[in-house]
Amino acid sequence: MRPRTLLATLVIAGKRGLAEHEIHQVLWGTARPVTVRAQVHTYVYAAGGIAQAAELFTDALGQWRGPALIGATEFLEASEAPRLEELRMPVLEEKAAADLSLGRARRVVEELAPCMPLFPFREGLRSLPMTALSHCGRQAEAIALYHEGRSVLAEHLTVDPGDELNSTFQSLLADTLIARPTLPEGADTAVRPEAVSSREEAYTALPPDLVDFTGRHAELRRLREWLKPAPDGTGCAGPVVVTGLAGSGKTVLAVRAGYGIAPAYPDGTLFVRGRDTSGYRRPPADMAGDLLRGLGERVAPTAGSEERVWRLRTRLTQSRCLVILDDAADEAQVQALVLGSGRTQFLITGRPRFATLPRVRVMALGGLQLCEAMDLLNGITSGVGVTTDDAERLVRLCDGHPAAIRAVAAQLIAKPNWTPAYLVDRLADPCRDTLGLLRAKVESIAFSLLN
Repeated sequence: MRPRTLLATLVIAGKRGLAEHEIHQVLWGTARPVTVRAQVHTYVYAAGGIAQAAELFTDALGQWRGPALIGATEFLEASEAPRLEELRMPVLEEKAAADLSLGRARRVVEELAPCMPLFPFREGLRSLPMTALSHCGRQAEAIALYHEGRSVLAEHLTVDPGDELNSTFQSLLADTLIARPTLPEGADTAVRPEAVSSREEAYTALPPDLVDFTGRHAELRRLREWLKPAPDGTGCAGPVVVTGLAGSGKTVLAVRAGYGIAPAYPDGTLFVRGRDTSGYRRPPADMAGDLLRGLGERVAPTAGSEERVWRLRTRLTQSRCLVILDDAADEAQVQALVLGSGRTQFLITGRPRFATLPRVRVMALGGLQLCEAMDLLNGITSGVGVTTDDAERLVRLCDGHPAAIRAVAAQLIAKPNWTPAYLVDRLADPCRDTLGLLRAKVESIAFSLLN
């Protein structure tokens, strides 16, 4: 109903066009979902593909040659220029999102950096560069960018960051800030339109490997051994599950293993999320639709849930693929997709162990080994001057948990007046019960505890 409503509204508007708030109004009225922008993107992106969308956005922005209404009277400039600038910003953000989908992370950083000081309260202009920096392996800069935005909002508006910025930040801390399909700069022609024809379909490609991946050598060797297909090609040994606390590195380990074993699966390596951007469980039919499109099949919007799942099972039975189901919510969701997969291998990450799956093998992630944890901390804080003794105390206080270590490292970078020894003392303060909180909810480690 809503895609049809949007199409009718655009036809009625004609050349006048529509502002974002007008689209939201006709689709949801005042009861707008948290994921309103993502849902509109899903309705709008179609067969033309993201590469064509990026090109059109670039052409449109190319018509903007400077501040609007220069040379007009000050009265017209005062009344209309802010509105025109406000219309330009969403287009700039949409272009950046399309560029990210095409792997142009460096371009996004370069193009949006000058805009942030001019529009300090637009969360999209900050969350998009954060994502781009993360894709470039510059996590510390991405974290510092969040803190800068948080300070600006607090100082000028006395408010906290909203859902968009906080969601990006939490994903960054937990190493689950998934990139869209990564391509070399200028490689638009290498994109298969059917494989990346919408924002939703971006999840059906294996995300980029984490640049500063550290440790987990034994776990990685074992995963690759488990994921090897049978030598005679008759089938797979059974699904593999990587479980552990949030932020323990399940996703990045699965992706690293996927890259290593991908040549053994000639029909493709796919990636799909089990939860949406708000953390809610995704229906298996939606995930099946993503995977089908990743395999190059067109999925009609009218296709029912059972049809999508049946088509996916049929296709996977005939294919030798590796499918990573990331952040799976429950066994019912997984079983709908995994059963009857034939020669296709499933690698599942999530907090449950999914013990009832046939022939399942489970890897539970704990903390990093001491040497690995110190390597991770030192790699992020290079130049801060953390002594070996302080580094060892910090990683021990974090129980070797990767997300906790990244959060502590971000504190040292974001607050140069804090010495490593001072941070150790704050973490070790028994009145704060820091360790108990770290174990209970690692997504908000250090930043909520130490500010």
